[in-house]
Amino acid sequence: MSTSIKLSAFEAIKTDSDSILLFLADMPKIKQKAVQRVLQSMQSHPERIIRPFYNTIPGFPVAIPKILFEELTELKGDIGAKPVIEKHKDRLIKLQCNDIGSIFDIDKDI
Repeated sequence: MSTSIKLSAFEAIKTDSDSILLFLADMPKIKQKAVQRVLQSMQSHPERIIRPFYNTIPGFPVAIPKILFEELTELKGDIGAKPVIEKHKDRLIKLQCNDIGSIFDIDKDI
């Protein structure tokens, strides 16, 4: 998982992108409205991590700002962006979302 995120971060740095929007391939039920809410929040808060929450459960997609790209390039193993998000909790905006698709993983039961 970290390999994909690292490649995304390197490409985002190279293209001078403002944010990365992380999705998981095994979460196909995320609704367009949830994605739009994250995108809108990214525009209003460009240096914040934006993460939808269904009740108290963290979901996807997660927006990571440019200021954290370098840290994403240092990830190792099958861990995803969780260590970067945890390290920068002060930057996290918990976007309340009523889309159960933002937490529905086809590989797991909810």
